[in-house]
Amino acid sequence: MPSILLYEYITGGGVLAEQNEEILNRLKPDGSGMLTAIAEDFAKIPGVELKTMLDHRLLSSVKVPGEILPVRSPSEDRALLEQHAAEVDWVFCIAPESSGQLVERVRWIKKAGGRLLGPDLETVQLASDKQISISFLQEQGISVPAGQALWPEDPWPKSLIYPQIRKPRWGVASMGLLLLNTEEEAITQWERTPEPIRLEPFIQGLPMSVSAIGGPSGFRMLPPFRQFQDPETWKILGGTFALPPKIAQTATELTEPVFRLFFPWNGFLSIDIIVSESVEQAVVLEINPRLSASYIGLRQIVQGNLAQAMLDLTEGTLPVLEFDEAKIQSKSFAFYEQSDSIRQPPKQRLPEKSSS
Repeated sequence: MPSILLYEYITGGGVLAEQNEEILNRLKPDGSGMLTAIAEDFAKIPGVELKTMLDHRLLSSVKVPGEILPVRSPSEDRALLEQHAAEVDWVFCIAPESSGQLVERVRWIKKAGGRLLGPDLETVQLASDKQISISFLQEQGISVPAGQALWPEDPWPKSLIYPQIRKPRWGVASMGLLLLNTEEEAITQWERTPEPIRLEPFIQGLPMSVSAIGGPSGFRMLPPFRQFQDPETWKILGGTFALPPKIAQTATELTEPVFRLFFPWNGFLSIDIIVSESVEQAVVLEINPRLSASYIGLRQIVQGNLAQAMLDLTEGTLPVLEFDEAKIQSKSFAFYEQSDSIRQPPKQRLPEKSSS
């Protein structure tokens, strides 16, 4: 069985340059949940040799199986990743698209001769740029929101219909996302924090995500889920797989052609979408070329091991995936709970409207 190097940006040394441990502790839940979930699943596979890079400040608080590689300085973030990428069979890399972090680490891995258990560099580069990726999908006939890109030196556009959604052009999840209700508010925010952005009209509907695992022999789509967001910050707190059949079907039909556009690819890929409750409108918002927090919920409803299925796909086997229908219909899950159980977030956290 193969050897695997597991790297997650927040817990694996990516924020070592930030000497303030308060910053690390604030960000840690975002990374440690995904890290522990995928590490536990890889460790369950007989014969797998697992290595995990871990920020030395987290050695006592983040527990994962297998060999731990302590990262003690910002320079070791790259040095250890390149060193061990060259020694193992696969590198499983989780990092944010913001500031080019994921692209940079994929380049390090490839330069060292490592093999990615994840999408290739070309896919990562395309998906990381929210403007380029949406334009590409539009050219391929995929339903996407109208929108435009702005650079810091650009004037704020006139004649927009509000509300608008402003998101960093190279961003991740809900970080930096703003709902702009008026032109005055939009201009004030633009003058205060100019940065490369993408502007989109606000679309009312259900925020959803659809994921798939893939390999050279094919890919397997996973059940779509509705995202639960904090109504104040847009932060995604968890989700539910219990969806009306028509909405689930719409989500699957919208995203399957996108997965095919990027095939072949290894590992995990997810797509964020909006589907109106009447299913009259459904659009792709962005592509996540890495493991996303949805894995935390998906592993709880699958009958089997998704990490094993990912490895099977790289070896040319198309795994049969089955899911616990009772859990799908009766459970929700939270990203930031320590328990493995699936829980329903408080009702006040479920906004009636969502953003793109």
